[in-house]
Amino acid sequence: MFPEDLKKFIGDKKGKGPKIELVFVNACHSEPFGKIFLDAGIKRVICVQADLQIADIVARKFAEIFYKLLFNGYSFEKSFNRARELVKTVLNIGHI
Repeated sequence: MFPEDLKKFIGDKKGKGPKIELVFVNACHSEPFGKIFLDAGIKRVICVQADLQIADIVARKFAEIFYKLLFNGYSFEKSFNRARELVKTVLNIGHI
């Protein structure tokens, strides 16, 4: 899928079509796909760096914490940063 195809699917910046503010590509090496969403005009995209592979437990725990915080009123940025820190602490990993 190319950014032009995705733009047709999700709508344009003039308010036509669905308004998508966040895309979460919860898969290893998903950065190239995340870039397609960014190029299509999505403001916030969460994905995994192209050169990284993460364990399923890490991906699930991050998503659980991130969405819980986001749905409880925290900003995107605070939810993202807090989820990263909590996953590092809870699962005792060096990077995420």
